[in-house]
Amino acid sequence: MINDLDGLTSHPPRVRRLHIPRALMRGTRRAQAGFTLLELVVVVAIVGVVAGLAAPQIGDALADNKAARLQLDVVRLARQARARSAGQGRAHVLYFIPTPNNGLGQMEIWQGVSNRCNGTDWGALGVGGAPGACAANAFCWDAINPLQYGSGSNTYRIGSVPAGPLQICFEPDGRTLHRGTSAQVWSATNLSPSGANIAGAFTFNVTRLVAGSPHGVARRVLLPLGGDPRVIR
Repeated sequence: MINDLDGLTSHPPRVRRLHIPRALMRGTRRAQAGFTLLELVVVVAIVGVVAGLAAPQIGDALADNKAARLQLDVVRLARQARARSAGQGRAHVLYFIPTPNNGLGQMEIWQGVSNRCNGTDWGALGVGGAPGACAANAFCWDAINPLQYGSGSNTYRIGSVPAGPLQICFEPDGRTLHRGTSAQVWSATNLSPSGANIAGAFTFNVTRLVAGSPHGVARRVLLPLGGDPRVIR
């Protein structure tokens, strides 16, 4: 019995070697070595083509984003004029002029010396004066110049519906009046300074121009008489 056990221990079982195909070993070495120069060149070329195709769309999206920002700034300026009137207890005028900045328009906020629109000589303060007078006038609180949004062949224009210069006056009690120029009388009717029916609100359009021509959809801002200015689609 002892001899039989000795025989088992003296002859361990044979272990078979695992055979790995040479083709598989070559593939493993190649994977460990990384990419070849040709493969890197192909990848770089593909990335360049994709970037070249996407660049115009990216630039167009960035330009449209500036138009959206200008639209929101028009809303902000109109809301600021209305809020300042209630907070300061004085009438404030949102003044829109279509001709400055190479016909791209400009919007300004002016603070009056009375709580009533007709209690201030707005022309004497500087409303309706030469373009650029707002920057040096203590009664002008803020302004939007569309030239500051343009770049390259893209420019942006603010327009009003109906077209023309427009003064919108906010009184502290929430009353909203309007007129075209400082020589006209303030009005609370649904008729614009030119006699068009505004149906209770003025509309401002923000248009993107490419090389001077309208491009894309005009963005609109609604300014209701007695209501909160807002973006409309």
